[in-house]
Amino acid sequence: GFFEDLSLDEIRRVYEVNVFGIMALTQAVLPHMRERRSGRIIITSSAGGRMGAMSISGYASSKFAVEGFAECLSLEVRPFNIHVSLLEPGLIKTPHFTVNRNRAARATDPNSPYHAWFMRHEELVDGILSRNHFTATDVARQVEKILAARRPRLRYVVGRNAKLLFSLRRHIPGEIFERIYWGIAQRVVTSEKKTRT
Repeated sequence: GFFEDLSLDEIRRVYEVNVFGIMALTQAVLPHMRERRSGRIIITSSAGGRMGAMSISGYASSKFAVEGFAECLSLEVRPFNIHVSLLEPGLIKTPHFTVNRNRAARATDPNSPYHAWFMRHEELVDGILSRNHFTATDVARQVEKILAARRPRLRYVVGRNAKLLFSLRRHIPGEIFERIYWGIAQRVVTSEKKTRT
């Protein structure tokens, strides 16, 4: 949902799972890894943790927090031979987009000033997912590669579209990329095209 349509309680629930859940589990395993002076921690983030988009401010901001946490943690535990890696999937068709869609209560309210834009955004996401060939199995294969790597990297992007987008962002100066990409995204979402209800 668009930020104005989100309640703080809805945002807190997202943070409880995406941020504090990860932190709690990490704190539980770290003493054991530290004692053994060995370990691999793979944290699931998202392409949305490196680049914001309309209609996901609660979700994306939690994933941005996860990215910062993992960067700090990686530096803190490296002296104990513990490696931290971020898994950053793009849009992958999983139950997250079906039974666990997790829309904000106000996001689907026709009286919301953002309702038409939200529904258009959902339609676009569904279209991308229907053409997407990446699955949860591809993500699992990437986890296997991280675990087998001699020197795992901090970041692993999963999904052709996400890789392409990050590559463009890396090679096009920041303000120019933002003006072009976000300008197009905003125009597509806020166009007058009839949306499904």
